[in-house]
Amino acid sequence: MLTTLAVKATTLVSTADTKIDLTGSWNKLVGALSGGSVEKVLTFLSIVGVILVIASIGGYLWQRRRGGGGNHSGLLWAGLVGALFAAPKVVIPIALTILDFLISAIAGIVSNIAGS
Repeated sequence: MLTTLAVKATTLVSTADTKIDLTGSWNKLVGALSGGSVEKVLTFLSIVGVILVIASIGGYLWQRRRGGGGNHSGLLWAGLVGALFAAPKVVIPIALTILDFLISAIAGIVSNIAGS
């Protein structure tokens, strides 16, 4: 015997009882570590990130110029790592916000299925 589960899409992706806030935790960590030597490390990582992005784009263009076609995956990974190094206070919260949403959606689906 086959049964169907009729649940509205809005209730299917509701948040669970416990709120997941990875972005808030990251902001608290950065706030606690701000100042002095940590800012110097972040500045250094920003410089390394910018150099990494510029070097990867330059290497890609050089490969294209020599007729090699360029390494698209290498350019992508170097760009992602360079962006992470260049702006960790921006990139990491964006990634954590997306992860917050996904975890909340999965938790809402599981709690709705378990509650039925």
